[in-house]
Amino acid sequence: MGINFKRKLFHISFGLIIFFLTYYLPLDYVFYLLAGLWIGLSIFEFWRIFFYEKVPLKFLWEPLLKSEERKKINDAWFFLIGLIFASVFLEKHEFRTILLVLSLADPFACIIGVPLGKHKIY
Repeated sequence: MGINFKRKLFHISFGLIIFFLTYYLPLDYVFYLLAGLWIGLSIFEFWRIFFYEKVPLKFLWEPLLKSEERKKINDAWFFLIGLIFASVFLEKHEFRTILLVLSLADPFACIIGVPLGKHKIY
């Protein structure tokens, strides 16, 4: 199983978990959950970028990083920011739609595009 597949699987899983939580939690609680995850991820990213040698459990999180993300903030940080803003400015049904698009579009584009990307359409 390649690194890209693991990343996409994690991406889809996280998005679907949040999606199903919106059926059980008010959108305010989803906002607090996302904000808490974002704060935790921000602390982790700071620690990872500036104190890489001291970060424990590298075998868990390192396989999820792209090579160009080794010294920069990873894509998950921006994904959470997008979800936080969407939870603030959108109604619950709109938020669910955006969440599904954000969670599924990129992974499925990669899954379909990698094998078909070798062949030009025109």
